[in-house]
Amino acid sequence: IQYLKALEAWDSEFPGFEHETEGAEIEDGKYHVLCIKKDAL
Repeated sequence: IQYLKALEAWDSEFPGFEHETEGAEIEDGKYHVLCIKKDAL
C-alpha cells in the first residue's frame, strides 16, 4: 500500500509523468486495485 501511495504522490507532484501500473486503475488521482481475501479456516 505504501508503494501505491508513493506513486500517487509522484503523479500529483509531476503531472504528465504518471505511472502505468499493471492491474491498477487511477480514479480522481487515487490508485485502485482489486484484492482477494483468503477465507479464514
